[in-house]
Amino acid sequence: MANAGVAPPDFSTTTGQFRLLAGDTYYVELVPPVSGQGDYTLFADAEIAAYLALESNVYRAVGLAYLGLANTAAREAEAIRDYDLQVDSRQKAEQLRAQADAFFAEADRVEAAGETGFQIVNTGRRLTRQELAETPIADLDPHYFIV
Repeated sequence: MANAGVAPPDFSTTTGQFRLLAGDTYYVELVPPVSGQGDYTLFADAEIAAYLALESNVYRAVGLAYLGLANTAAREAEAIRDYDLQVDSRQKAEQLRAQADAFFAEADRVEAAGETGFQIVNTGRRLTRQELAETPIADLDPHYFIV
């Protein structure tokens, strides 16, 4: 069982969403067959659970997983040339790191979009306590108020 996991993936779970984002949805039957389980190409469910334990944001967890793949690719990188055959895997690690960076950027975007709060904007005109106390919030000009 190289990469055992629930098969087919359940995309309503974080493990299924991780698989979808990572492009690891293809599986074959386990040998010997186990009902409801499959052998996936990249990650076992246990590995996915570990990445999700490190990061609660699924995009960031996939980014960490791709950094792991990049580390493996960097260790195994080689260039082979034999007559008219040439194989060069030295760029693979950099490409995987770029994909990890894209997942980290998406995680940052999602986290920033979910932040709640307010921002104080300087409009050049100060409202007095009296004005704030006497004017209903709905009637205040938003250009002179907290956005």
